[in-house]
Amino acid sequence: MLGDGGIAPYCVTITLSNMEVSYTLYVNKLIHQLFGVSTKIYKRKDVNAVDIVIQRKRLVDFCQEIGLVVGNKVRQQVVIPEWIKRNKKFSQACIRGLVDTDGCFFRHSYFINGKKYSYLKMAFTSASLPLVLSMREILTKSGFGVRISKNHKDLRIEDGKYVARYIKEIGSHNQKHLQKIKKWKKIRNVLK
Repeated sequence: MLGDGGIAPYCVTITLSNMEVSYTLYVNKLIHQLFGVSTKIYKRKDVNAVDIVIQRKRLVDFCQEIGLVVGNKVRQQVVIPEWIKRNKKFSQACIRGLVDTDGCFFRHSYFINGKKYSYLKMAFTSASLPLVLSMREILTKSGFGVRISKNHKDLRIEDGKYVARYIKEIGSHNQKHLQKIKKWKKIRNVLK
């Protein structure tokens, strides 16, 4: 909900890329498991995306009770609720969900004296500064080295040991990320 979700007065919507079919199915199943409600999935015509829609006023009310907001998340500058930050399991799940929806893994390569160096890095982007800062708070308290960009919209894990630890401890449920991680591991073995 803090990533690609949105809450209106009578429904909850999660917008995902229509290229990430397996992740859409995962999120849809998770909604059903958590809330026992049916969803509708609509293919958007204006962009390459799908909306998972849950039309339940009680779910909207519940989301508000746990600290989520109705309306524009960026204008309201959303933050990770305290009850999530206080619980390691919830914090990790929240971070995983945010990176799965609004993050990426990417390879940074360069040459020095003819030798190629290549590292896997992780980035998360949001126009909500409090969300970026609360994500940094959770990660630094867990011992990760993180950096926030000058525009304050990007949080990055750049040190290879922290990226590897992130993958091991927090992980991902998004096949797009899992494929990049798998490809990176193959490339790293070739470079060694």
